[in-house]
Amino acid sequence: MSREIVIDTCVATSSSDGDAVDAVCSSKFLNLFFSSTHKAVFSKKLEAEWNRHESSFAKQWRSNMFKKNRIIRGNDYSNEELSKSIGKLSPKGRATENDFRKMDVKLMMEDLHLIEAALNHCKLVVSKDSTVRKLYSKATKHISTLKKISWYDLKTDADKFDAWKESDFQIEQDTLL
Repeated sequence: MSREIVIDTCVATSSSDGDAVDAVCSSKFLNLFFSSTHKAVFSKKLEAEWNRHESSFAKQWRSNMFKKNRIIRGNDYSNEELSKSIGKLSPKGRATENDFRKMDVKLMMEDLHLIEAALNHCKLVVSKDSTVRKLYSKATKHISTLKKISWYDLKTDADKFDAWKESDFQIEQDTLL
């Protein structure tokens, strides 16, 4: 079964033929993904980000994926209700340790398009942004819709690549928000 997976721009930015840890990690993932049968989902906003920031390696990868008809170009997947719920996380008065700071909400809103696209497809995001992942995970206490999302973090889950590919990119319990 082919999955439709959202891949964050930070993966495209850091992928290359170089030997830096981030480059190797991102490139290895993109190569493993290419050798599968799965498709990459691009909302209009995500595609624009990739166009601005992708490495030459990622540009070639995306071109090859497109030639194999494994790119899903989506519309605007905006979810107004979800956006409002995240906006309400910022405290009105003085923030406590358990509250979300305005900067936290801003970071979440910047990557909301990843969540919105994933909710419309197979509910899986691949990224290297562990900070935003932690914020979304914390937000599941207030927004149950987020519990449906699996966020695979290339920085912390790199040792699971081969096993994840062997499982045909199945959602794993420990990657759920």
